[in-house]
Amino acid sequence: MLLTDALKVLAELPCQVEPLSVFAARVLNRHAHDLGDDVPLATLVLRALATLKGTAPPESAAERRAPRSRAGVADDELCATTVGGLRLGSDGPLARAARLCTEAGQAASLPLAHVRNPGELTLPAALVPLVVHVVENPSILALALRRFGPDSPPLVCTSGRPGTAAILLLCLLVDRGAAFRYHGDFDGEDIRVAAHALGKTRAHPWRMTAADYRAAVVRNARVCYPGHHWSAVAPRFGRQGHG
Repeated sequence: MLLTDALKVLAELPCQVEPLSVFAARVLNRHAHDLGDDVPLATLVLRALATLKGTAPPESAAERRAPRSRAGVADDELCATTVGGLRLGSDGPLARAARLCTEAGQAASLPLAHVRNPGELTLPAALVPLVVHVVENPSILALALRRFGPDSPPLVCTSGRPGTAAILLLCLLVDRGAAFRYHGDFDGEDIRVAAHALGKTRAHPWRMTAADYRAAVVRNARVCYPGHHWSAVAPRFGRQGHG
């Protein structure tokens, strides 16, 4: 199956310039994440393109973007990551959008185009090192904003496997001294998503031990059943430095 899909993709390359999401839907009838960074299918395709060109397989995110761009497939500039409680110092659109939404107690959707051109970003001096909670389920972000409003701790939501916008934003934050705590669901696929996110962002697992899961099952006995994950283990956020 993997080889068949890779051959389908290679047969379409090079193509007219298309966003990755459009290309993935057209060729494979699947989500763009299936051709995202470090996904087996994407890795196989990029290795094949490198072999055809006689170059070394790409390693970094920038190196992976280059052969995709040459083949006519571009990251979707409007793909986005969602944040809450994030106050950044700068007059660029990225920082302004995050700051205005935080002050209103709302989530901010930050597109890849803004993340790639953030301008000079700084973190609030009083909150360095800044602890950012990274969650994969949007419901957790919504619950935190409902509870804390403008005082929400900084959160970044990946909405599943982190895409390019989320990874680049987290890289920007860690370069400026931020630290990450990651929480995700406990089913098999989401554990794989957690491993991917932890490897990409240098985050530390947060409330994701076996003891946390067993305690959540007991605490939420009436709502926790196989296949019901996030509501049983939804973390309790505190203010900066707590939780």
